[in-house]
Amino acid sequence: MDNLFITVQDPAWRKALPHYRALCRLILSELFDLKTTEISVLLTNDTQIQKLNKQYRQKDAPTNVLSFPMPPVGAPVWQAGDIVVSLPTLQREAKEQGKSLTAHFTHLLIHSALHLQGYDHILAKDAQKMEQRKYNF
Repeated sequence: MDNLFITVQDPAWRKALPHYRALCRLILSELFDLKTTEISVLLTNDTQIQKLNKQYRQKDAPTNVLSFPMPPVGAPVWQAGDIVVSLPTLQREAKEQGKSLTAHFTHLLIHSALHLQGYDHILAKDAQKMEQRKYNF
């Protein structure tokens, strides 16, 4: 049993990226031990992510992904945090960048997982550390 919880808030995800569950499991199990780490993924739309972005980041606009890391508290299972991804923004960005939806979703999952691990990109030196982190997929 693992501790990966995926919620599809917008049913359009099921048609646009039917292998979303397998991708989440593949990517996140490479970055975390899901037997000892709990991660929640919410697959949503621009309306819902905009509400969260406004509430938690004071930015009244949709975004591609939000990460909500949780600090370790010494429990048997570490609740690493939550990842929220918006499908319309993901689709628009993938098209603009000439990427497949799968490739861009994978990139955003890795990016947000790094945030859950404590990486950030506020300062240039920290962004460089985050970008240098490599995984074999």
